[in-house]
Amino acid sequence: MGVHSGDDERHRKPDQDGVSSVPAPWGEVVIPDDIAELADEAAEVRQELRRERPLRRMGGRDDTGPGIIGPLLVVLLTMTMALVSLFGGFWPRVSAEDGAGKGTRPAGVRTVPDLTLSDANGSEVRLRDAGPAIILNVGRCACADLIGKSAAVAGGNRVSLLVVGQPTAPDLAPIVRQTQPGQVLALADPSGALARRVVPDRAPEKGSAIVILLGGDGSMRQVMTDVRSAEEFAAGAAQLK
Repeated sequence: MGVHSGDDERHRKPDQDGVSSVPAPWGEVVIPDDIAELADEAAEVRQELRRERPLRRMGGRDDTGPGIIGPLLVVLLTMTMALVSLFGGFWPRVSAEDGAGKGTRPAGVRTVPDLTLSDANGSEVRLRDAGPAIILNVGRCACADLIGKSAAVAGGNRVSLLVVGQPTAPDLAPIVRQTQPGQVLALADPSGALARRVVPDRAPEKGSAIVILLGGDGSMRQVMTDVRSAEEFAAGAAQLK
């Protein structure tokens, strides 16, 4: 049988008028005669504390004091940003001017598709090994005037001219008078693979050609569509030699 502290007259003190004061603000407290009666309540309290402890640890706090996970992450992040800034200042940058003509490919410049095309005699030409050159992809267009003037531009800059036709290699004999053997080649691209891979989103306009200025390292220095005049790429061709 426990003692009700709220009914214990010893805890009541009379005020100046002789009236007993109000009991303690926590109300009625029962103190059991046998402490074992509190075992169930103690077990519930311990179980509740065990449920809260993982949540405290996840938040960087523990029962023993403030956690160190949060401050440690801040320190690591600060060190990482400092190292990135430090090494970024010394990282080499390669510009288009530095890479051109030195066997290295300038940043942002694409490599010509790795295609091997054949001429009218069946000889194979790998495009990546053909530079420096002007690739004039005429497709099914005769483009006699464009081919003739392109040959003149190629000869003036001492680079090759590859005229790619579809489905067979175009006949250049009546158009081009070669002054240097092997400088102008007619190649066949039966399936039009070169045009599809270089300009996949559109076909050239009728009566025009696709021009690729090919560097000696196999990079496409310039790609132009709907070309009708050699003057459109003459300046770029002068940079290939």
